[in-house]
Amino acid sequence: MKKNYGFKDLVALMARLRGPGGCPWDRKQTHKSLLKYLREESREVADAINKGDPDDVCEELGTCCSKSFSTPRSRLKNAVSPWPTWWMAWPKNWSAATPTSSAA
Repeated sequence: MKKNYGFKDLVALMARLRGPGGCPWDRKQTHKSLLKYLREESREVADAINKGDPDDVCEELGTCCSKSFSTPRSRLKNAVSPWPTWWMAWPKNWSAATPTSSAA
């Protein structure tokens, strides 16, 4: 197991999960089918924050991010690559939500 993982590792993992011989559950997911999981994981992040447990917050944020990452990946079934628009949109969205951010 590697000590650190990067964005390319995440992309490779999602490709493996959704590819031939990968995870049947992951391959059949769509934006709509993942909604309930995104909602559930978001609530779990909020609960961890409210409990004040940093380790739990970290774990729940990781799970929430994995679901968020799975959502645009589901578009690839239709040969539409979401990465340029999805990945490049976050700095603009972050800047809009955070007035003091210099990400824009």
